[in-house]
Amino acid sequence: MTAREVLAEVQRLGGRLMPKPPDMIAYELPVRPTPELLEAIRAAKPEILHLLAAPEPHPWHCRTCHPPTPHCGRWRGVTVTLIGQRKIALEAPAADLPAPHEWVQTPAGAADLLCWTADGAEGLVRLFRPRGGQFPLIWFPAERIIGELEWARKGRRA
Repeated sequence: MTAREVLAEVQRLGGRLMPKPPDMIAYELPVRPTPELLEAIRAAKPEILHLLAAPEPHPWHCRTCHPPTPHCGRWRGVTVTLIGQRKIALEAPAADLPAPHEWVQTPAGAADLLCWTADGAEGLVRLFRPRGGQFPLIWFPAERIIGELEWARKGRRA
């Protein structure tokens, strides 16, 4: 089975595959996977990880007014309404705050930190666990965001 066929089979069964840092795959299935499916997942693991990491397609834009960025997929779903009247910072406004792109723990679970408010009072995170088929974007107060997770990505900036 190719990686795409494995993903299609898992979706057909009502499940999903998720990348697990640093280079593992977790699965959620409503039924017990067959040994053949597990072997297909193992055999296609590098390609599956590559497909899961690929950014989702975006609407077409002229490259002059809207140049492509390597991390445009991470801002999927972030709207002006979600930002509201907050002035945001793409770097941590204080040394004791986790950096954007760092994986953090929140009251709702593990998440990817997207940005901070300019004063560092709130951070916008994208939860790793989907709710209703979507990966929620939530603002949390700084004191509710715990950084420095052992498995967090370090040193990668947009």
